[in-house]
This record gives sequence, structure tokens and C-alpha cells, in this order.
Amino acid sequence: MRSALQKAQSQRQQLAVMECERWMNARIDALRMRSVFDQTDTSYSHLPQKLEKRIVNFDPNERNFRGETLVICVVRYVSDRASQIRYINLLVRNGCDASATDSRQLRSPLMLACIARNEAITQLLIQLNVNLTAADRLGNTALMYAALYGHSGIVSLLVNQLTRRWSFDVFRATNIMGYTAEALARKNGRYECSLLLKRERLHMLQRMHRQLALINLSASLKGWSNYQTIYKAKQAFLNCRSKATGGKSNGGGSKTLPRLPRRNSAGYQDPARLSRSIGEDDFQNLITSNHLPPLKSRTGRTIGGSVEFPPIYPDGYSH
Repeated sequence: MRSALQKAQSQRQQLAVMECERWMNARIDALRMRSVFDQTDTSYSHLPQKLEKRIVNFDPNERNFRGETLVICVVRYVSDRASQIRYINLLVRNGCDASATDSRQLRSPLMLACIARNEAITQLLIQLNVNLTAADRLGNTALMYAALYGHSGIVSLLVNQLTRRWSFDVFRATNIMGYTAEALARKNGRYECSLLLKRERLHMLQRMHRQLALINLSASLKGWSNYQTIYKAKQAFLNCRSKATGGKSNGGGSKTLPRLPRRNSAGYQDPARLSRSIGEDDFQNLITSNHLPPLKSRTGRTIGGSVEFPPIYPDGYSH
């Protein structure tokens, strides 16, 4: 009895997959036909009414009965890598969102590519500037799936992009079970991915140390949140200073760039030195005005003293 039920369930799943493939192929064929007609400047008047309606009224946000988008269907149901890349580029050119998730599990095409260990599609989606920090219903991100399924190449691609975008919270994000990407890799025996994530996490801490050293800030900070607050405050301060300096130099409405003084001229002041002369009161006012989270422990000093930072321990956090 149980085997008969399992057989019937597998047959229903196969029929559902076949229906999804048929739906996807019909839409992609309509798009390919429309591109051919657009290149040859041919009208659609001689086509059957149903086919003409499908070509003209193409909906890039259409979903199948499973709640899957066309890009998700290409990643899930097309086996050939070259065809996947060609179809995804075709869909994106016609207005499809490569970051859109399905309606059931809220999984994005990037997550499905990481689950399928598809490095080529992962690289293509990263080049299309998809959302790298999105999480599904279980709280898992694309980095978690890449670490869980143990593909070091995909993990390296994601980590490089996340560190370039200063995405601090992705390394600290946890799913509904309370595991981070590094913990998932270590728990499932993906030690190469775990070491890669740990190395990049420590490297990001060192980069943040250097960023704080540029403004001569000596602070006793604990954890990632305070580092992130200081970095955001520094970026906001430099942006406000550059806008104010640019507005005064341009005379209030001129589009010409300000003329920089010569370094050896009288009265010259280094802009970088000006931006680094930040005291405790300046940072406190800046954090308050930009609605940034407060610091747990803050010691701002003006320039002239040595820069001292808390040591980095093997676990990546400051004690």
C-alpha cells in the first residue's frame, strides 16, 4: 500500500515537472520568435491570434502554478549550461528580474544555483548584480547554501563580492536554527569552505582596522556592530564634508570642477589630513544626526596620539 502511494506521488511530481517545462519552453520560444521579428522588422499580422497575443503581451513577472519565475525555471529545469546562460540573458534583456524569488520557499535563482553547485550560473547572476544577502523562509542565504553543499569555488565568488560591498552582516547572519554559514560548513564536514569563510572574516576585520587607522581613531571596540557603526560614521562624515566643500568651491550652481591648489603653495592644507582631524564630539554628533546605532564603548581622540586597536583573536571577535 505504501509503495503504491509513493509511486503515485512520484508520478504526480513528474507530471508537474513536465508541465513546468512546457510552460517555460512556450514562453522562451515566444521571446525568441519576437527577437527574430524585431530584427527583420516583420509585423505580427499574419500570425495566429493566440501566438500573436503571446508574443506581444509578454509578462516578465509571470509565474507558473508552483510560483516560479522564468529565470528560476531555467535554473531548475534546463540541464545544458550554455542554454541556461543564453536563456537567462534573453529573459533579463526582456525585463525579467533575476533576483525575484519563488512564492513558496522564497528562494532566489542564486540560491538554486548554489544548491545545484552550478558555478557558471552563479557567476552570471553575480555579474547581473542580483541580491546576495536575501534569505528564504528557513533563513538561509546563498552563502549558506554554497557552504552547506561544499562548493569552494562558489563560496569564493560570493565571499569576494560580499567583501567588496562591505556586507558585514552576511557573515554574522543566522538561519532559524541559529547557524551561520561558517557553522553550517563545519557541521556538515565542509572544512575547506569553513576555513575559507573564517579567513575572509578575519581579513575583513583587518581591513576595518586599516579604515579606522585612516582617521586616527583610537577606540576600544567589541564586536562587529561597533566596527560597522564607526565605518558608516566615517563614510557619512566624509560624504558630507565632500559635498559641503564641493558646493562652496562651485559657487552654488556651477558645474565646473573646483581648481585644486598646488601642494607647495602658501596656505595649502591636505584634504585627507582635514578629514582625519576628527574628535570625540564630532563622531557623537555625526552618529546622532545620521540615526546610527550607538556605540557600546567609545573613546575618540584627536590626532597626535598613537592608534591602538583591540587584538584580533582566532575566533574573529575582539574580547
